[in-house]
Amino acid sequence: MKSSNRRAPLLVITVVFLFCAIGRDANAQSGSVIYSFTDGTNDGAVPANGLTFHNGSIFGVTNEGGAYNGDGVLFQLVPDADGGWNETPVHVFEGGSDGATPSPVIFDAAGNLYGEAVSFGAYGGGLIYEFSPTGNGWKMKVLHNFMGGSGGANPSGGLVFDASGNLYGTTGSGGSLTQCQGYGCGVIFKLSPKTDGTWTESVLYSFTGQQDGYLPMGGLTFDSRGNLFGTTFFYGYGSSNSGFGVIFQLSPQSNGSWKYSVLHHFAGGAAGELPFSNLVLTGGSIFGTTWQGGMMSGCNGNGCGVAYELSTEPTKFRILHTFTGGADGGSLFSPLTLVKGKLFGTTQIGGDLNLCQGTGGSQGNGCGVVFELSRRANSADGVFRVVYTFENSNNNDGDGSDGRMTFDQAGNLYGETRIGGAYGLGTIFEIAP
Repeated sequence: MKSSNRRAPLLVITVVFLFCAIGRDANAQSGSVIYSFTDGTNDGAVPANGLTFHNGSIFGVTNEGGAYNGDGVLFQLVPDADGGWNETPVHVFEGGSDGATPSPVIFDAAGNLYGEAVSFGAYGGGLIYEFSPTGNGWKMKVLHNFMGGSGGANPSGGLVFDASGNLYGTTGSGGSLTQCQGYGCGVIFKLSPKTDGTWTESVLYSFTGQQDGYLPMGGLTFDSRGNLFGTTFFYGYGSSNSGFGVIFQLSPQSNGSWKYSVLHHFAGGAAGELPFSNLVLTGGSIFGTTWQGGMMSGCNGNGCGVAYELSTEPTKFRILHTFTGGADGGSLFSPLTLVKGKLFGTTQIGGDLNLCQGTGGSQGNGCGVVFELSRRANSADGVFRVVYTFENSNNNDGDGSDGRMTFDQAGNLYGETRIGGAYGLGTIFEIAP
């Protein structure tokens, strides 16, 4: 079976810092594990990338495990009459024509499920799939296979619908194969349904790897005007002014084309670096996180990441919280989740540093935290609060939280940890308000 360790690290702008309230709130929310992955075969292992709440069930994917080649599982958690949850595999990926290493899923109004497989498929570059509910379970259909050329390869970050039923997403490679060592720097794509049931791909933008960025790891977010927003992990490939990611906007034009604009460059250091996840748009601002940067003395000198806000009218970037890797957590892969006007997120490390030891057991990294980020009334200051600290070594609640959280109508949050739990293969947890 593949290793289920946490993701390993891949690799100064002066800003206005906002004063944040830091620490564990006395009224922190309670958390509980609703499912621990058991054997890494039938139910999968290393849940990651994010959860989706649909018709009372929770849907998600695992990066590893499955009864075939360990290429991941698409699963459903269904509540039972006793208040528990039962896990059912929707599909076990075989690493062939059905792909491998799935990304988070979404639903259309008819209840069909859509997602990405990062790799394999007919041409090895990943694919887009659909699952339709039937009387005997779910039926899979491959909507598009990526070939690795100008159309992109290795889709990641998830999909998003527009009002007309078209799907949009990004790929981590492909596009112009003269860039990024011949692999291509990634594309932004659109899939449009046709009357005969097939789908057609259109490339809206091909990254060059220079000041426009490359390697878009997160998905896309629409605003009310039909503009798309996202991030890239890097920019300035192979140049002296290489940097640590961008925030971009893609706007539809009257002639049917799309206009690409860079809204912000991450130069590294105190202002954050390596944005990994999707963005949240609310109140005229863009909110997101970075994996590294911030307080550069933390997290082995890479920085533990920041949470930021980008106001677009006028454009103004500011840090809402700089993570220290201590009680407030650090190393953010998961995007923020907007629930009733408040932003919630998770960290892979930090919290109680006596727990979840690092390599060789010589140093505790902490098991991660769930945090809340909001605004004070009549003030620009951010309010940061830890609402739950994982303690896997003590109670098997998980370690290394990752992926997009989801929520139900009552505002209960659901998320996942990549490792830990009763069997060490990851958990699904609930945070009650």
